[in-house]
Amino acid sequence: MSAEEQLFNFDGLVGSIHHFHDELVTQASRAVNISLTLRNWLIGCYIEEYERSGIDRADYGDRLMDRLAEILTAQGISRCDRGSCTDIGGSISPIHRLWGHCLHN
Repeated sequence: MSAEEQLFNFDGLVGSIHHFHDELVTQASRAVNISLTLRNWLIGCYIEEYERSGIDRADYGDRLMDRLAEILTAQGISRCDRGSCTDIGGSISPIHRLWGHCLHN
């Protein structure tokens, strides 16, 4: 059986569909992971900036994360744990270090 005949038989069809399905699901999963990581870094960046220089930050104090979670959850945005929104050790995210100047413009 030639390679062309193998490609167009039923088993080849099933195998091709399975292969492309697996590959594209893997790519989609990576894309979602990258997007969520970027989202978390950006959220951390904005929270960190707000904690440092938000005009009304004293009004929220230690309740900031709870208040944010309450309001954002009510708006349909899932809670972002501060640990996942900042870099190891609680430092500002790498995105903030790269683009932090954009927040001040």
